[in-house]
Amino acid sequence: MKSNVKIILLFAVFVVLMFVIQTRMPVAFKWEPTFRHNDGEPLGCMVFDSVMTKSLPNGYKITQHSLSSIAQEMDSTGKVRNVLVVGQEILLSENDNKAMKSIMKKGGKVMLVMSTSYDNKNMTDSLLRADYGMGTYAQGFFSVSVLTENLEGNGYMNDTVYWHDGTGNYPQSVYRFYKGLIDSGLEVSDSVKVKAFASKSYASHRIAKFIGVRKYGKGQIILCAAPLLCTNYGVLSKDTRGLVFRMMSLVSDREVVRTEVYCKGILDENTNEEKTLLGLITSNKPLLWAWRLMGITLIVFMIFNARRRQKVIPVIERPRNHSLEFVKLIGTLFYHNHNHVDLVSKKFALFKEDILKKTGIDLGDETIDLEDSIQLLSHRTGMKSGDIRSVIVRTLQVVNSKDVAIEAEKMISLIDGMNDIQKLL
Repeated sequence: MKSNVKIILLFAVFVVLMFVIQTRMPVAFKWEPTFRHNDGEPLGCMVFDSVMTKSLPNGYKITQHSLSSIAQEMDSTGKVRNVLVVGQEILLSENDNKAMKSIMKKGGKVMLVMSTSYDNKNMTDSLLRADYGMGTYAQGFFSVSVLTENLEGNGYMNDTVYWHDGTGNYPQSVYRFYKGLIDSGLEVSDSVKVKAFASKSYASHRIAKFIGVRKYGKGQIILCAAPLLCTNYGVLSKDTRGLVFRMMSLVSDREVVRTEVYCKGILDENTNEEKTLLGLITSNKPLLWAWRLMGITLIVFMIFNARRRQKVIPVIERPRNHSLEFVKLIGTLFYHNHNHVDLVSKKFALFKEDILKKTGIDLGDETIDLEDSIQLLSHRTGMKSGDIRSVIVRTLQVVNSKDVAIEAEKMISLIDGMNDIQKLL
């Protein structure tokens, strides 16, 4: 087996080994709440939506339509649905509030699962307090780093949550799970009647409710200050799963529509698109590192292999033009053979071709009077017509009488005469 093949096989085995090691390494989760339908991280909603789709008796679906669009659809179809909105901050406008009221007047329920707003431009909290007498307030925020510190230091890390007796179809129950999953509470105006379904206790101190229901028209508005429960982690954790299903039972009497339009931070791009091969590789960290390692390996291999096979490129001189030397050689041969008439004939043929090309005068055309051609040539060159006539006539005499030998001096005189005429063109 050639050494190059051995090297390629060695690197291929190494890449496969690195891929296996990467796939067996612990996965680093992103604890960032997005509430996106296609987010499989702990605080996304991929698993949550899937479980609710299979669990709720009257149906469950995801939509990218606004509350106004959902209300218009109800008006056109006559089918009343319950609406679920989940997010850390839910951004509602006056038109959205009107749509909520329209849904509830028809008998639908609107469930807002949200934390308090830290954005001064967000008017959601003001709308809820003004029209429904309920609002949210912050108690803290969920932090993985704080949770880790509590675990390492044996600190107090659990919250106690109470599901009130006689609410819904479930008996009273107590849940304990990591503190910070419920990071907000409800504030209810004394002038409105709100039914509390659940409350939270921290360090033996009872804290206000975080799930409240108020009747509006034929329907209800449900405000829940625990959005992190409506995530993949919420339905997968055995500590919170029961509480999540009790929450969702409040809207299970009709088909539930969850809209993602109002979740702050939702990406605009369509994440439902099928991934290409390269997209699949880049989205999988072990595959991405294996791909990078393979690319680096191929580059290194090509560099070393190219060095080994590279040859010195010789310097090639430009080919010399030997045409002039060839002409001189032929002329010398004719001269040494004393073939003076033939040399004059060849020179006269070149002379006629040059005159025809530069002036258009054809000395070889017998239909044209030679004297007219001599006069035209005299006019073009400025030479005396007598000198031109002498050269041409003497040359024609030699060319036409090839059997008569001439001396070298006469040959040189005729050739020099033709050269003098050509120089003046």
